[in-house]
Amino acid sequence: MDCRRLLLLLALVLVLVGKARALDIEFTTLAVQRPSSLKLLGRDGGTSAKLGAYSLWLFGDTFTTDGLRSATGALTPLNDPTRLIDLVDESGAPRQLVPFTPDELAYNTRRDGTRIAIWPMTAIATGPDRGVLFFVELIVRGGFDYEMVGTGTAVLRLRETPQGPDVEVQRDSRLLFAAREPLYTPMFVRREHNRRLVYLYAADGHLARVPLRGVRARGRYRYWDGEGWTPDSLRASLVVPGLGIVTWNAGLGKYIAASGGPFFDWRLYVRSAPRPEGPWSQPTVVDVGAPLGGGFYNLHPEFGTEATVLLSYVVFTGPYRSEFHLLRLNLR
Repeated sequence: MDCRRLLLLLALVLVLVGKARALDIEFTTLAVQRPSSLKLLGRDGGTSAKLGAYSLWLFGDTFTTDGLRSATGALTPLNDPTRLIDLVDESGAPRQLVPFTPDELAYNTRRDGTRIAIWPMTAIATGPDRGVLFFVELIVRGGFDYEMVGTGTAVLRLRETPQGPDVEVQRDSRLLFAAREPLYTPMFVRREHNRRLVYLYAADGHLARVPLRGVRARGRYRYWDGEGWTPDSLRASLVVPGLGIVTWNAGLGKYIAASGGPFFDWRLYVRSAPRPEGPWSQPTVVDVGAPLGGGFYNLHPEFGTEATVLLSYVVFTGPYRSEFHLLRLNLR
């Protein structure tokens, strides 16, 4: 029975991966991002979203001279993705962007090395200076020993201060998805029939959507079941696993998905599709020069023009140290 299920799953994936021509891709190396905080050592993550006149960048575990943060952020001007304006605390160190609850702070005082982490996934704009951030909460016991708690949301508000632009973050008290549910991550907003819909992809291949105004309300979500959209999350079917970051490219008139390869494959994999649910093309595989251990590939469509898009990836330069490299992808 297990073999039959495996064969059915493989057949389904082959059907879902379309026969469309793979993209032709060239790239231009731009620069390494320049953080503003002198107390930053290294971090991972690196998704972004347009927020007002800026791009908000989100990072996961962040090592600073003042200690570890599990979620930090920075702003960049929309005309210069290389210049980061780190969101810092009073000492000038990158601050914990998504605040912990008092109970979580107390838990993190344990001496056995176990901690609660809040890792930001992506954010979407909901207004000129407002947005919603999605994060995953988990218990980290060290190394790759994680216990998922769930997916949550937080409200963002961009504001100007005498010290420069800043972002207020107000975390919602309840989680949106439970630990055993797919990690739905918002990717883009699409207008359909006078509605703005947020499309969310999970790494395991599931797809959901929700009206932009209801993005924090679990009951508003609908799930792709292979033929249409159902309110029953248990009926959700696979699109393509491991699509990574998905965005619309106006120059091509297609959706673009970018991710890293299988384990120990540091190359970039890019697919395209005419619709959010596919069919998705075979991947174009590009060696962008990421060294061994590089990764966390992210697309940044707010910096794209026509058939180009900005790509970032992380290079780990030493213990607890990293830097973000930027490329311009030319898609055909």
